Amino acid sequence: MALAGPPGGAGWTWRPVARDALLARAFHSCTELRGRFYVVGGLPGGGASEPSGDTVLFDPAAGQAVRGAGDGPRRSHHDAAPVGGRWLCVVGGWDGSRRLATVAALDAERGAWEAWSAAPGSRPPVGLSSHTCTRVSDRELRVAGREGGTRTQRRCGSIFTLRLDPGARTYCYKEEGCRTASRSGHCAALLPTPGPRPGHQLLLFGGCSSPEPEVAGHWSLGKIKEEPPAAPHLTEQLARLVSKGQGARQGPQGLRHHSCSVVGPFAVLFGGETLTRARDTICNDLYIYDTRKSPPLWFHFPCADRGLKRVGHRTCLWNDQLYLVGGFGEDGRTPSPQGRQHLFDSPLHQHAPNHSVAPAGLIDLLQGVNHQAAARGQGRSENAAPLCCSLPLQMASPTFLLTGAPRPPHLCSFNSISSSAALDARPRCSCRRRLKPAITLEDES
Repeated sequence: MALAGPPGGAGWTWRPVARDALLARAFHSCTELRGRFYVVGGLPGGGASEPSGDTVLFDPAAGQAVRGAGDGPRRSHHDAAPVGGRWLCVVGGWDGSRRLATVAALDAERGAWEAWSAAPGSRPPVGLSSHTCTRVSDRELRVAGREGGTRTQRRCGSIFTLRLDPGARTYCYKEEGCRTASRSGHCAALLPTPGPRPGHQLLLFGGCSSPEPEVAGHWSLGKIKEEPPAAPHLTEQLARLVSKGQGARQGPQGLRHHSCSVVGPFAVLFGGETLTRARDTICNDLYIYDTRKSPPLWFHFPCADRGLKRVGHRTCLWNDQLYLVGGFGEDGRTPSPQGRQHLFDSPLHQHAPNHSVAPAGLIDLLQGVNHQAAARGQGRSENAAPLCCSLPLQMASPTFLLTGAPRPPHLCSFNSISSSAALDARPRCSCRRRLKPAITLEDES
């Protein structure tokens, strides 16, 4: 994926690093565990409402994807988190007929799925989909989302603490006293708190019409032991990128089903669907939320390539690099089978877009490059990841390097309405009303 920065400044781009039909899905989960990405469930595309039950293991070092343990949970619009360095816990989601709040766990050592049971005293939500699960300790998650059954959902968002016990194979929900705005398809980021009272706060972005982030939890200094993977080089590249941009107090309005990864003091958001218009809804914009100063600032970098739009995708940080996995493309129905790597580049070398629909199953990676040396054909910097040469030459999506004619950035757009059944995890489509801001959902029939 390619984006241009301000004139004379830095830009960024995505490049393919793997292409496999096993990765062709959207509204799945993608979680790093033991140096591999575990891709679970999701929708295969084409308007399908029945989620997949397979598990795919992607090795980012080798650039290869293989099918993992069978008989996994059929889920889409769920979330997942690693526990104890051994288990992958899948929480809630849509199973094709209803929303769930149960927990299924994959034992990475045995390669087998386990159905964990609710512990005595657990007060689970009615059902969850398009929610978030954030690790606040090795065995504790903060769950934020809007409860709902098959046809109705609450008019507000709920916050739960989910405690996991791998030894007993149990889980326990506890509802917190505070509530949030009605959000669905949002993202969550556990970020350091700027200002004189340091600590951590869990922020929710998007999933409703409001551009303002919402606090779903606050912890004083030393309470949070979970830190994102160290990414010093990527953090430096992001700092250089935002130094060339113009910060704003207000973030994206009405964005949902986008991706979010925490990189040092930054929350990196990409793609998604906008609720601010009824057409041209799938986006490929990059947003960076910078918490180094108080108040935090937003930086927006619009993308010029319409073929790089994504919705229902995931980003995953590993080895100082950011990967993008899956998602539907510009038409809201075609899944991407490729994985991509994120690179920083000069706006003078933004490639010209030459395709209109994302290919099915791709992974992308974010990494810095020595632009001037690469432009002269003298290679990349020693910190840059090596190019992946395993892609077929006839692939529909090009390798996004320092080639092509310059183009001015513009806002993303496309020519069709996205699939509301896929985006909202509902059993069937009805009307365009579902593309409006989902502040309340009273009836989904």
